[in-house]
Amino acid sequence: MRNKIIIGAMVFIAPITSAQSIDDVVRYSQTNSGGTALAMGMGGATGAVGGDFSNAVSNPAGLALFRSSEFAASASIFNSSTKSSFYGSDEDDRKFNFNIQNMHLVMHYPSANRLKKTGWMGSTLAIGYNKTSNLGERWTFRGFNPNSSLVDAIAKSANGIEPDQLSAPDQYVAYQAYLIDAITDSSGAVAYTSLLGPSGGNITQRGTYDSRGRVGETSISFAANHSNRFYIGAGLSIRRIVFEQDFNYTERDDADSISSFNSFNYQTTLSDRGTAIAFRGGIIYRLNDHIRLGASALIPLDYTVNTDYTYSMDSDLSSNGNYFSEFPGTFKYKIRMPSQFTGSAAFILGKRGIVSVDYQTINYSKNRLIDDSGLFDGTNDLMRVRLNSTGNLRVGGEIRFDELYGRAGYQLLGDPYSSGTNNQDIQMISLGGGYRINEFYIDLAYVFSMQEKNYYPYNPGLADIQPATLNLQKHQLIVSMGTRF
Repeated sequence: MRNKIIIGAMVFIAPITSAQSIDDVVRYSQTNSGGTALAMGMGGATGAVGGDFSNAVSNPAGLALFRSSEFAASASIFNSSTKSSFYGSDEDDRKFNFNIQNMHLVMHYPSANRLKKTGWMGSTLAIGYNKTSNLGERWTFRGFNPNSSLVDAIAKSANGIEPDQLSAPDQYVAYQAYLIDAITDSSGAVAYTSLLGPSGGNITQRGTYDSRGRVGETSISFAANHSNRFYIGAGLSIRRIVFEQDFNYTERDDADSISSFNSFNYQTTLSDRGTAIAFRGGIIYRLNDHIRLGASALIPLDYTVNTDYTYSMDSDLSSNGNYFSEFPGTFKYKIRMPSQFTGSAAFILGKRGIVSVDYQTINYSKNRLIDDSGLFDGTNDLMRVRLNSTGNLRVGGEIRFDELYGRAGYQLLGDPYSSGTNNQDIQMISLGGGYRINEFYIDLAYVFSMQEKNYYPYNPGLADIQPATLNLQKHQLIVSMGTRF
């Protein structure tokens, strides 16, 4: 083991200000509608429909269309499967979990004068929890790379830094595991070489990513009905991020082409806990008995995020034995997310059905990482360039057969990135149904989502690397049960 390097207070500079942290911000800000099985079955397009607790996260004005009080809960079964392709090799992986999707209490207060036709006709108070994003994923990639190694990228990123000043975790553990070495020329400039040689290729690379967590919010909302024509609502919510991530990456000299190297294993773990307060307000206007129009806005405050992380490197060197190095730490920072604006329309087909559409705009380039020291200035500049403004489209419908209901929906969550390099748009197709009798109801929904994206094991600007192409498919079954009183 080399002499221990003393790391100062700024140990998290490299990982937090890297391009990967942009992906983390997108992960937390790209949420779907969540909510009840009714809403999910209709593709989340309930902004102008109303009468469902999902309006607490789409348009609080919709709560004013309740005509009775309600208590309900929803549970979901979630399965994620991924196929990957990397240098001509294919892999597949999957993940399964069960969780609480929604729980709420709605209290409706009608006007004391039940006979009046104009004025304030009643109000609604709603308290509950909605999970707006499931962050669980698992995928594996494997391939033979003839061109480069992760060690090449780490060595190049460390150039110009004295060994006792290596503050980035990946640089530190690679140096301590004897995978990179420093050379100082006659002018005093420091450069790093890779143990795998100048090309660093002809190696088998394998990585497994495993994440779990959620974005959810606990909200209290109030809505009122004026003349059965104009509906207004507002809510305050505590939004919560819970996220854990493990990444296990291995390189092996299966071809036995590198005399001094057998393999290394590089592991990173990340745990994020974040909390923010958000305000949401909205209106719905009933043009006539067949058309409703709605508008809503979400104004979030800063997330305060506490991060625990560990980087480790375990090397197996044919000439020098095995070396292990670890770099743990903690960090606290803030994420400022952009506001979201939604326009909605619902077309009421008498007593037989509804067709609805929501369109939401969000400018991801306005995401910001915040630290008083200016640590994230570079990353924020990258977000201004690499992220853009986009829209989320939700379309849904419901058809009624007395006590039975059938539903279908579609969602397109727009790509937050300004180019196709790391495309992350998500398509979701849903089917659902429900049964209502007297004060009891049960709703079911199935949601199928598709996403294709590229994953680079390391920065292609530092070493020649092709992306792993990931095809993600997620299946979710939601059951809601409730009673009205």
